[in-house]
Amino acid sequence: MIVYHLTEDSKVRGCLNEGLIRSQARAYVFPDWEDVQICIDASAIENDSQGVLENWRILVLKVDSDQIVQAPIPRSGLPSLLGQQTIEDLQAKSFYIETDLSGERIIAIKNAFGDDVTDHYQGESAKSRNLFRFLSYAKPYWHLVAGATAMGILKFLIPLAFPWMLRIVLDDYLLREGVAISEQKAKILHLVLLMIGLHLIWLVATYFRSLFTAMSGHRMIRDLRTALYNHVQRLSHQFFTTHQSGAIVARLVHDISQAQNFVGSALTNLWMDLVLMLVLLAILFPMNWELTLVALALMPVFLFSIRYIGRRIRLSTREVQQRMEVLAGGLQEKVTGTTIVKGFTREDQESELFKAQADKLYSKVLRSVRYAVINEMTVGFVVLTSPVLVVWYGSHLILNEELTVGQLTQFLLYLGMFYAPLQRLSDLGAVLAASLASIDRVFDYFDTRAQIADKPDAKELPKLDGQIIFQDVDFGYDPEKSVLKGVSLQIEPGQTVAFVGPSGSGKSTLANLVPRFYDPTGGRILLDGEDLRDLKLQDLRRNIGIVNQDTILFSGTIRENLLL
Repeated sequence: MIVYHLTEDSKVRGCLNEGLIRSQARAYVFPDWEDVQICIDASAIENDSQGVLENWRILVLKVDSDQIVQAPIPRSGLPSLLGQQTIEDLQAKSFYIETDLSGERIIAIKNAFGDDVTDHYQGESAKSRNLFRFLSYAKPYWHLVAGATAMGILKFLIPLAFPWMLRIVLDDYLLREGVAISEQKAKILHLVLLMIGLHLIWLVATYFRSLFTAMSGHRMIRDLRTALYNHVQRLSHQFFTTHQSGAIVARLVHDISQAQNFVGSALTNLWMDLVLMLVLLAILFPMNWELTLVALALMPVFLFSIRYIGRRIRLSTREVQQRMEVLAGGLQEKVTGTTIVKGFTREDQESELFKAQADKLYSKVLRSVRYAVINEMTVGFVVLTSPVLVVWYGSHLILNEELTVGQLTQFLLYLGMFYAPLQRLSDLGAVLAASLASIDRVFDYFDTRAQIADKPDAKELPKLDGQIIFQDVDFGYDPEKSVLKGVSLQIEPGQTVAFVGPSGSGKSTLANLVPRFYDPTGGRILLDGEDLRDLKLQDLRRNIGIVNQDTILFSGTIRENLLL
């Protein structure tokens, strides 16, 4: 990721308004946010005796006429770049903006304390865009969503009749004097049969709602996962060399699976619970406005939990997902490179490294769990205490003959129905936080563009003779550090050429330029007199046969591998 360091609130807003990080921003590439926090410790920067910065790739980025220029800076220059500010100064006015590799799209904004302040500066616009993009995958299945919604309305409305029926049984039949027992039994039986019938309808509605929700959700996720895989497949080779394979798999599998929770939780449960709460308030206030106010007396405690603790749950959930991706990426590398690990007897060292990563994940998970438990305790206090207050005040009204036992019972049942969705909304906080964070992470990949792509006027490949010419070719994985410099050679059709040299001298790099896994930073490569960058990429690669030095077999039969 690219992290920009800004020292004033006005500059943060200026960057957002301009849409690009201008020259007023100073930028560094860090492994993760924890290392950003280390960076603001001036003593660690000025005296790197512990090698804190030893393996960091530090860049300063400057935007000049919409072209991003990268210039590496020495570690010794970092303190002066920060302006020799004290830790207190940095904590008072520093912001770190995380962007994609182009520097154009802002992913997150954090202050020097590590608090996520993205929403404060960007609002919900960026996240809303990703959410609407995600919901667009539901369009082909609108009939299933509509069916789930209709069944959900039945599921939530039917139970509203039961407290009313119970009040009738108590006040009109059981507790009313002068009514014949036979008449009481007959009317109670009618109500019981009606309740059973309504409950059967409720069961049918619940079944079809769950079925329609699952069908629409799984189909959405199938389409999203397929679309993301197709997109990732077409990204440039550099994307796969700068991203851990395990991290890519985590986005395709874990993050998209997390996003599926949003379908069942938000598309139906969330808005339906909110509507149900409003309906219940509309029932409770006319029944007895005094009891309703008593029942809502502790609502500020619940709102505090949702506003402050819920926000910390969302932030900690995002950190858990990021740490999980790091762990999965490292694990994938070590499993793939098990021959190297065993060959150099590094089992113990790798186990220690894995344990260190697992410990970091554990600390993030534990922090998230603590917030979730605090939130659960707060909501539980409200849900358990409010009915007690209602019983206390309701008993007072009954003794004053201002309320009946049946009315109080009916009120308590409706109040229980009111707090049930309230608890669900609280529990949904962590689920929705994980889902929304996963949706953002999925669309981060969708917003990544291939650096090697066809020009608008790219030509189809004509009949090939096969002449390849390198004309003064320069190339470096880092633009400021050339691996190849001034390479010129000519390979005639039918000619066999071998590149010979020590390991790391650039042989594979030179070969990788021909199928355009990378483009040269200087000079050009011609195929039958045509610049490779002027040809259609798929045509070019279809006409190049590649035999890797590493043996790679995909799952399946030998025949299927040979036919690739």
